[in-house]
Amino acid sequence: MRKKGLPNKAMLVMRGVIGAYLLFLVYQLAKSLSTATGGERAAFIIAIVIFAIAGLGVLALTVYDYARGAYVGGKLDHSSEETETVSEANVTEAETVSEDEETGESKIIH
Repeated sequence: MRKKGLPNKAMLVMRGVIGAYLLFLVYQLAKSLSTATGGERAAFIIAIVIFAIAGLGVLALTVYDYARGAYVGGKLDHSSEETETVSEANVTEAETVSEDEETGESKIIH
């Protein structure tokens, strides 16, 4: 079961790719800045600043989340501790455990 708020490793990789792509766009815009004139030059500069901040931010947060284990299966994933399993030892005398043949799930019958 996935804990809300924690991405899986594939999502972290995708975030890293997105951040790297934004920085690539910054590089491409900076290369073509010398040929731009007037309003186009101003638009390029604004785009460079926005994409650079966004790209660096996404990459920094991705590296930070990966380093501290904030992903499904990482150090900060405590979902396995939160799930409770019902075993026959936990069932009182008034309750019995029945297994559903269609789904294979154990159910408590009172």
